[in-house]
Amino acid sequence: MNPDQTTLQSEQFGPAGLGFQIHVNPDSNRTLIRLTGNLGNDASAPLRTAALRVAEYQRRVAIDWEAAEYLGIGAIQSLLALTGALPRPAIRLTVCRDCGEIRSLLELAGLSGFFPFEPEDSSRE
Repeated sequence: MNPDQTTLQSEQFGPAGLGFQIHVNPDSNRTLIRLTGNLGNDASAPLRTAALRVAEYQRRVAIDWEAAEYLGIGAIQSLLALTGALPRPAIRLTVCRDCGEIRSLLELAGLSGFFPFEPEDSSRE
C-alpha cells in the first residue's frame, strides 16, 4: 500500500487505561509516532500493530518519545522491526523529540544508532 492508495489519518493504538498511549499521525511529509507513558510489556502488541501500519504508508517516520516514561524491550523490538520494514533507504526512522532516559538506555545497549535524533523544525508546530 502506498500513500496514494490510502487515506492517511491519525490513529490511536492500544486500549485506554493501561498507562501508555501510541498515536500515529501522518502529515504531508512524514508519519509521526507519538509515544507517552510507560511502554512496558502491555505496549508491545499495540506498538507492533502501529509499526506494521506505519510501514504500509511507505513514508519517512519520526518518533516523539519525549513524554515516554519507560520503553521496554518489547517496544524497542517493535521499533527495530519497523526500521527493517521500511522499504527504501530514503524512507527512514528518526527521533524528533527525545527522552534523556530512553536515549541513555539505548546508548547503554548499543542501539542508539538505530534511532538517530533529528529535532523537529519548530516552525512546524
